[in-house]
Amino acid sequence: MTQPDLTEIYPDIEKAARITASAWQGTIDIDDAIQEISLALLADNYVENVIAMDPAARRTVLRKIGQHIAAHYRTEYELFSGHYRYGPGEVRGLLHRGALHDDPRDSFDAGTADLRAAWPALNKRYQAALTARFLNGQEPGDGAERMRITRAIDTLTELMNRNVRSQAAPGHDGPGARQAMSNGRAAWVTRRDAQQRLRALPSIDVL
Repeated sequence: MTQPDLTEIYPDIEKAARITASAWQGTIDIDDAIQEISLALLADNYVENVIAMDPAARRTVLRKIGQHIAAHYRTEYELFSGHYRYGPGEVRGLLHRGALHDDPRDSFDAGTADLRAAWPALNKRYQAALTARFLNGQEPGDGAERMRITRAIDTLTELMNRNVRSQAAPGHDGPGARQAMSNGRAAWVTRRDAQQRLRALPSIDVL
């Protein structure tokens, strides 16, 4: 099977990238936007569907893809800069999705990396409660056990937020303000691109 040719719609891609870079200044530049939009189109041969659209619909879709990508870039910055704060519900969700498993059932993401980085600082009693519930699948036996799990999640959340804040670069905000990533974050960055691009287009409302 031949690789789809983006040449036919490259001017539309470039225009969408310029709009994206202008609307999300400091988050993504034009060259990165062009590359990311192109890679998203090549995933699962979406490019063929976009080429077949009428010009107005194509421009709308490409702009929405650019917005989706820029929003994802912004989320990464918030996570890496320390401006992001986890909530207990989000941490509970990570645990439900298998963050404690050797091979997480959900895609390995920044949240999982942060949870695992904070885990050793959690006291053993809370580790045992969360392991029993979210790794071994044991239902809490009474109200006291449920409260222990809740408190363990609250404590783990605070530890994760401390770690995120400690990785923030001092003195200024914006791109270039990040310190070197942890090994967990670096692993996530190398794995997230393909899945994010594959997920981007189905969620876009073309109409």
